[in-house]
Amino acid sequence: MRNTKKLAAILSFIITSVYVQAQLPDSVLPVPGYIIDLLGNGSSNPGQVPKPVSPVLDSQGNLYFITGSVVYKLTASDLAVTAVAGNGLPTGESTSNCAQAINTIGDGCPATQVAFAYPNSVAVDASGNIYIADQWFNRIRKVTASTGIITTIAGSGTASASAGTVTCDNVQNGQSASFGGDGGAATAALLACPMGVAVDASGNIFIADTYNNRVRKVTSGIITTVAGKGPAAAGIVANCGALGICCLRSQAFSGDSGPATGAQMTCPFGIAVQGGNIFIADTYNNRIRKVSGGIINTIAGNGNQGYSGDGGPATSAMLNGVTNVSVDISGNVYFADYNEQYIREISFTNGFEIPFGYIQTIAGGGSGCSGETDNLGDGCPTLSAILNQPSGVVVDSNGFLYIADYGHNVIRVGSPYNSNGDGIGGTCGVGCPGVPGSGTGVGTGGGGVDTPTLPQWAAIVMGVMLVLIAVVKMRKQQSSAIPA
Repeated sequence: MRNTKKLAAILSFIITSVYVQAQLPDSVLPVPGYIIDLLGNGSSNPGQVPKPVSPVLDSQGNLYFITGSVVYKLTASDLAVTAVAGNGLPTGESTSNCAQAINTIGDGCPATQVAFAYPNSVAVDASGNIYIADQWFNRIRKVTASTGIITTIAGSGTASASAGTVTCDNVQNGQSASFGGDGGAATAALLACPMGVAVDASGNIFIADTYNNRVRKVTSGIITTVAGKGPAAAGIVANCGALGICCLRSQAFSGDSGPATGAQMTCPFGIAVQGGNIFIADTYNNRIRKVSGGIINTIAGNGNQGYSGDGGPATSAMLNGVTNVSVDISGNVYFADYNEQYIREISFTNGFEIPFGYIQTIAGGGSGCSGETDNLGDGCPTLSAILNQPSGVVVDSNGFLYIADYGHNVIRVGSPYNSNGDGIGGTCGVGCPGVPGSGTGVGTGGGGVDTPTLPQWAAIVMGVMLVLIAVVKMRKQQSSAIPA
């Protein structure tokens, strides 16, 4: 029954979206996009999507995410879901004896045979290699695309220079973290509960070294600091909240308009890179910061905790629990406001407030709609959706949003929405609700929408065909959202 209602909603969405785009003149603001559940039924049972984090897209449009300490891949071409790393078992347990293991955490083994320790972020490079922030093991792990073998590329495994292995749990219970290793081999460096990882087009790896309050960079196996001066966590719990992680220091903020390595950050969680720029979720400073040419600036957040500022300069807005940040092909920034239940965008288009951007909410904060297929706003406009601790968002080249709805145990997808009137159109890459923008990209009218390239009747027929294809695919799939 649920699938039938969902298909009906998709069909209605396709027809309505094409009809609106065919009928409204350029002088009318575009209607908001719509949202549906892509994976998960809301439960935390095996085979579903409990507490998903870190949705990312590779260069082929495939979607990766973490749930249950396993990294999954949703292939764009056939919507197949496969585990690519992690066995889902408690920390340190493996499903088989791997003869080639070089340490106790499974390095040298097939990636699907090892157990992670609360992985929180994933990134994929142009060659399909996968990078995982293995938080409580204090390491960054790599899964080589050609072999499926996992190795450590950064982090010695301890968060402190003290004798023995110091885990995040040790630090949270009073033992101090340590910072070290810059200028040397990344695998010998001290990382302290790294929460974020990203990779640029040249293959450089960027790490949110969360309890060291720094961003690190690995190039050709050598690690350096590119943002933040610490100090490392001192073992005193100052803040707890987002994703259940405590920030072990009092709020410290400084350094804007100066060298990034001289700035102070407070427990940075998320990180993204594009065009030589680094975007940092400075989580407990309630800000998003950008490093460009070695200089750091705040691009969103005034430092106060809360929700405000839509329609104005992003630097005047209040944020609350920014755990993830992503960037689209135009340089606009997206983030999940975890504690306020919103997805927000910092837009740098139309010359507004450059270089600091304009902020708007693009999903969440609603109460559902009359046509919803569940009680979360599925099948409704994105601004009518009900989110629960969204932990991450990524945007594809056509403007579609992929949202990790952590508290609702689902991955959701929303069609393009832009209140600036750019009229974003295009075709969704992965399992999306039809073709909301049947035009050919970014419209040029002031506050307008794209004009469809097909006659209205032909677009509707195409929409019906897409739904029929979806029916066939859904019947082929097992009842579980992901392999149990």
